[in-house]
Amino acid sequence: MALASPLPARLGPVDITLGVAVALLWGMGLVFAKAAIAHFPPILLMALRFSVTALALVWFVRPPVAHLRILFLIALISAALQYSLTYTGLKGLDAGAAALIIQLEVPFLTLIGMLALNEKPGWRKWAGIALAFFGVYQIAGEPTISAAWGSVLLVIGGAATWAVGQAMIRNLQDIDGLTVTAW
Repeated sequence: MALASPLPARLGPVDITLGVAVALLWGMGLVFAKAAIAHFPPILLMALRFSVTALALVWFVRPPVAHLRILFLIALISAALQYSLTYTGLKGLDAGAAALIIQLEVPFLTLIGMLALNEKPGWRKWAGIALAFFGVYQIAGEPTISAAWGSVLLVIGGAATWAVGQAMIRNLQDIDGLTVTAW
């Protein structure tokens, strides 16, 4: 008996529209963050962002008492440290360059999954990882960005830190994504 594929064979217009909307909304987050950094220090901006999110969600999500300790550690790594690095790096880059560089989150997560979670990436993932790092190398060589290597490295560090936090989240049991986000 063959197993049914969980994904449709082709994406419909609604699927494509939703995918584009998510990408646009996420990308605009960096544009707004870049503008806000002119008025707030990067770490304060990160703290404000997560305080607003937490205040909006904690009223509707029960505290996961058994997971509070590990959630605190995950929040420290994948939120506080990650956004401190990313927003500090964003201060020296334009939002478009930072948005492209931060995409290294996915290759970093694949590498961490391989090292820490015993995942086995195939040749296509390895090719994608190589292409992603080569792309960031090419972007970082642009004249407007090459003078901001410190900022580039901060954003890359933020991407790597995010990946560590996501690998930690993968190991959580009996807790849903909304609860992780809220707490």
